[in-house]
Amino acid sequence: MSEEKLLNLKKKELQVYVKYDQFEEDFKGPADQVLRALIAFLDKVYPGLEILSQVQLTVDLQELIEEMKGIIAIAPSGPVVLSKKKLTVKEQIGLNLIGAFVGYKLNLTEKASLSLDELVTLTGKTKGSVSGALTPMVNDRLVEKPEKSEYKISLLGIKHFIDEVFPTLREETH
Repeated sequence: MSEEKLLNLKKKELQVYVKYDQFEEDFKGPADQVLRALIAFLDKVYPGLEILSQVQLTVDLQELIEEMKGIIAIAPSGPVVLSKKKLTVKEQIGLNLIGAFVGYKLNLTEKASLSLDELVTLTGKTKGSVSGALTPMVNDRLVEKPEKSEYKISLLGIKHFIDEVFPTLREETH
């Protein structure tokens, strides 16, 4: 998606009408404000959602974007790992897959997954080492395989990188 299209999207307002039982509300404004207002509304009229959020594994896209600042960027050609730290093959794979995931969620890339060949190119490693690192990542459910020779980061994988990998990469930059 071109920068011009993205700028036009940012100028537009989102409008959401919600009705739950006898409660109804109409939200209008910038998308992030509307989303926050909608969540607050749902929390008020359906407090059980809080219980659900305590056991459901989800990813806060805004939090993930904050976490990846200075570590991963998204170019029109795909994810770019910015970290200067010497990374393991698994870290390189995970960071590139997170970049693909975020790029897709922001409509900057066409898919949330990367092929084995794309991962080889992005990591600069051999096909054997990338493939060898992917197998345990898939077995540990950090990475999913939606199609043959395609890989994408799982929600568990994102949580692992937020909790375990990003903090160590941040230490290196401070």
